[in-house]
Amino acid sequence: MEVNASALLLVSPQYAHHYSPLPAKVPLPLSMTHLYDSSSVGLGLTELQNQAESLFSRYTVSADQIATIEKLTRLQSKSHYWNDYREGRVTASRVGQVMRCNLLTPNKTAIIHTCYPCSTHFKSAATE
Repeated sequence: MEVNASALLLVSPQYAHHYSPLPAKVPLPLSMTHLYDSSSVGLGLTELQNQAESLFSRYTVSADQIATIEKLTRLQSKSHYWNDYREGRVTASRVGQVMRCNLLTPNKTAIIHTCYPCSTHFKSAATE
């Protein structure tokens, strides 16, 4: 019977930490979509801004978490972490669109592309 050496190292306490997945080594922060609060629907702009400031003052990401997310997302769209951690963030490709938004009449497309990037991917038979 042939034994795979890496499989043995995986269960050996002395070496197992080398084989554990990155998220098991460094607990990842929640993605921004987890900050959604249904009780905020219908609030005015000032109340939403105050609530956002309060939320973001408590939302922290450590240097270890940043490094881990960077490693996990190197394959970009091929990594499920890529879209998880892009949700709710203004990425370079969206900065211009967001900067042109009027706070009183926000661009719904800009909000959807920023908050739900997975739902806006263009697909057709030709691109598959």
